[in-house]
Amino acid sequence: MGYLQRILFTGLATAALAFSDVPTCTLTVFPQNILVVAGGGSGTLSVTTSDPGCSWGALGSNSAWIQGNPPTTGGTGNGTVSFTVAANTNPTPRTGTLTLTLLGSSTFNYQVQIEQTGTITPQPFNDVPTNHPYVLYVDQIQTAGLTTGCSLFPPLFCPDQSVTRGQMAVFIVRAAVGDTFTYPNLPYFDDVNQNHPYFKYIQKLRELGITTGCSATPALYCPDSSVTRLQMAIFLMRGRFGSALADTNLNNSTTAYFADVPTGSPGFPYVQKMKDFGITSGCSETLYCPGDPISRGQTAVFLTRVFLTPFLVF
Repeated sequence: MGYLQRILFTGLATAALAFSDVPTCTLTVFPQNILVVAGGGSGTLSVTTSDPGCSWGALGSNSAWIQGNPPTTGGTGNGTVSFTVAANTNPTPRTGTLTLTLLGSSTFNYQVQIEQTGTITPQPFNDVPTNHPYVLYVDQIQTAGLTTGCSLFPPLFCPDQSVTRGQMAVFIVRAAVGDTFTYPNLPYFDDVNQNHPYFKYIQKLRELGITTGCSATPALYCPDSSVTRLQMAIFLMRGRFGSALADTNLNNSTTAYFADVPTGSPGFPYVQKMKDFGITSGCSETLYCPGDPISRGQTAVFLTRVFLTPFLVF
């Protein structure tokens, strides 16, 4: 079995939730990504709606160590939600989510990602010290078996290097199905033969419908090319939910979060869902930077939040 798990929602239900009659409601939650020390603590989320008549609910958490409470103000219009995180007595870090939902003719779920440190902060690789901004995420994907780094001797992760399409295939396939799987022996792509170090992963990625390559004629995958932030959003959502669902019905919010990924643009649903789930906050408050290459360190963050964090799917 791989690390992709469909986790049932067992969070705290709020009191009766009224549906909004306002047709164009949007909801903003701040902050959407929270880091908590091992000793635990409490905090408050700020909820802002586009109209005073917009209705929303705080559904709580499906991680027992996160306690989400009903709205302390609102439920309609602007409001706040309080939460408490229990102490983590284990040496390893952990991740979980709080879920809020916007109610109306269509409902949209918004995830607040919570990462908590362990009692010991390990140094997973020589170039990822304990004070590195991505150390918790790199440690988690190493522990989950998603990476062995970019070098074994010495043990390095190369967090600032851009992720290649070949490396991306390894990350996502391991996260989705594990490291033991069947795959077609006849190469899909002319530039990835049976002797390529990433052959089985790229074959599986194509078999799962997560990629069609970088060229149809000739059939190429471009394994050494860098992955952009937009491409990564597409790969991650297809890997997490399956290509059939991801390409047709992500149930994403429809009001654009980022000025550089407008409604109707290529990849719009995937980027929107990444933001709905608190997986990304963009490269700035209003931009996603879809054409920028994504680093291995940033990829560790995305992989942890997409595949190793329990959350309500839709």
